[in-house]
Amino acid sequence: MIRPCCFILGFALVLAMVPAAADSPRIARTLLIETPADFALRGEAALPRLKSFAAHPVASVDDPSPGVGKTTWYKLELEQTTHAHPEGDVLRIIAAAHNHVEGLLIENGRLISRTAAGFTIPAAERQHHATHLVIPLEGWRSARSEVYLSVTTGQLVPLLPAILSERDLRVESDTALVVSFSYFGGVVVLLLIQGAMYLHFRDRAARDYMLVSLGFLVLLLTQNGFFDLIWASHLGSFYLGDWRHHMRLVNCIFGLMAFGSFFEFCTVAPRLHRFLRGSTIGLTVLLATTFTLPINVVQKIVSIAQLYSVAAVLTACVTALRHRLIGSVLMSVGWSGILLVTTYLNLVRFGIASGSLDTPNLPVAAVMWELFFNTLGLTYKFKRLGEIRHQKELRDLEVAGLERMVRVLCHDLSTPLATIGMTTDLLQLNREAGRPVDLDATTNRLHVAVKSIKEIVDSTRHVEALKLNGGNLPLEPVDFCAAFDDAERMVHDKLGRKRITVRKTEWPEDAVVLAEPRMLRLTIIANALSNAVKFSSSGGFIDVSLRREGDTMVLRIRDHGVGIPREMREAFERSGRIRSRPGTQSEEGTGFGLMLMRDFTKAMHGEFRLESRTAEESATDHGTTVVIRLSAANAAELRGPCAVTA
Repeated sequence: MIRPCCFILGFALVLAMVPAAADSPRIARTLLIETPADFALRGEAALPRLKSFAAHPVASVDDPSPGVGKTTWYKLELEQTTHAHPEGDVLRIIAAAHNHVEGLLIENGRLISRTAAGFTIPAAERQHHATHLVIPLEGWRSARSEVYLSVTTGQLVPLLPAILSERDLRVESDTALVVSFSYFGGVVVLLLIQGAMYLHFRDRAARDYMLVSLGFLVLLLTQNGFFDLIWASHLGSFYLGDWRHHMRLVNCIFGLMAFGSFFEFCTVAPRLHRFLRGSTIGLTVLLATTFTLPINVVQKIVSIAQLYSVAAVLTACVTALRHRLIGSVLMSVGWSGILLVTTYLNLVRFGIASGSLDTPNLPVAAVMWELFFNTLGLTYKFKRLGEIRHQKELRDLEVAGLERMVRVLCHDLSTPLATIGMTTDLLQLNREAGRPVDLDATTNRLHVAVKSIKEIVDSTRHVEALKLNGGNLPLEPVDFCAAFDDAERMVHDKLGRKRITVRKTEWPEDAVVLAEPRMLRLTIIANALSNAVKFSSSGGFIDVSLRREGDTMVLRIRDHGVGIPREMREAFERSGRIRSRPGTQSEEGTGFGLMLMRDFTKAMHGEFRLESRTAEESATDHGTTVVIRLSAANAAELRGPCAVTA
């Protein structure tokens, strides 16, 4: 999307720099005539009076800018060489943005032709070159002649008089049209890009720069007078060009808003942020005030406001560069052109600088330069924000992984720690009662619990590292029966405390699955048995079956306890989370057991299913069944007689 803008801008600039052919006749001298304010040339009889007024030479008609709302008279002295052929030559005055421009060609005191252009001229009386005042020179025969030029304007736009051939005039008109529409097309394309950015990111900076682009587009159209030329006959005495100064002030407001929202100085430079906000509010109040003031006063006020805005934006650029904010270089380069041109043009309006460079293409080129680089700046900003957001997501994943690892450790360590706690309590009670202690059984039980703790820590760290890096669990053939026996020994004390019996209804001699051995034993089977014990009544049973179904081994662990309420089952199916509940003897839990069993079963490419009914749903057949389905493997691939024995 950026490349079309580059092509349009480059093509327009090349056309704008195409030089016109050398002119044979030339404007020898330009004079400013000091006419009274009420003077009006109503016929040839008034010519002697016009010639009687004092006049002094000026560099060009654009050197002393015509008074806003007044009529200014100029005298252009023309001369031609003996080799000149003026039959096809014309004197062209750019009159598109002026209310009324009139030219009188005089030779030897005789009026040869009189031509007028401007918005006050009815559309039916305008000449073919609607944006120009064109004075034909075909009746000029002597070496010298004079052109008296009357300019009535409501805005300061250069007249740029030049003597051209008819061919050059057509080329210039066509070139100006192409340049104008190229600028127009470039702004529209950039406006569409910024609009798409705003719709996608919903960022205030994209919205504000879209307003800046729209404001510049309206300003360009009012500056070159196209709106007035097209609609003057329909709008009567209302000219859009009269609102050009208000649009300049509107663009100052939009510019400060866009710059502040792009960099969000509220965090890095809060004082500058408050300054930009206050300036925006002040300029908005000033804009409302200008609608009640004369146009010549508005012009001066807007020029001062623009210079103030230049200083504010320049301060913001320096601050952004100093803090190395995102896109500060692109934004500073983009604004540099329009800051320089705005400063220069306003200095010209105050008479401080020469108006020799005051050409129509200068502010337009600066606007396109600013919009192009600011669109690049927006694109770069959103790209960098996307990278930062991605890095933040990675950090969030890392933090989530650490939190998950802590939850897994807290949950899985509870079983071996409970074994250690109950063993030490039993040892202490026997010693206090003077009963003999089976040291071998006690030592073996503590050894199994400590080894389980180490395996849980190592496995959890390994699994979370793999998941963080996008890897998979390292699966290997595991003896399912041996893994279940080891898990059963881990919850032996819980079974004994509640006098619960594990009944194996179906149990093959060999059952090998592809799994991660420690996670299968410690996280999946041990958790399933621990939950079954927790929600079973004392003296109850837990039914376990293991059988082969096709290419999978299916383990079912069924308790006959209180069951899981329907709303909790539905919540688990939706989110994978379930609220922790106390057991039948007020045993506490974390609520992560089912989630961990499900996640690790899926990580092993297996299937986890939960079936449950409460006593209210079925008075005779209540309880919970955990179904774990894993891929079967070849028993010959086992690394030893028992890959998971403690």
